[in-house]
Amino acid sequence: VPSDELLLAVDEAINRLREEEPRAAELVKLRCFAGMSMKEATEALGLSDTTAYRCWAYAKSWLKLQLAPDHGPST
Repeated sequence: VPSDELLLAVDEAINRLREEEPRAAELVKLRCFAGMSMKEATEALGLSDTTAYRCWAYAKSWLKLQLAPDHGPST
């Protein structure tokens, strides 16, 4: 079970992602928190498959960097 601190860090990171790339942040929320498949989330957002997969790859990489212990939030 993730700790409250980790959940807060993830929430803050998604909010920062939303400022930079809103579609990618929404895709993360639909996939990770609403439990949608990639196909369901792509359709819900009205994205092409190519755009959705590009956003997903970007979001995963971006969040991984933001949540790395030695990185922290960018300012």
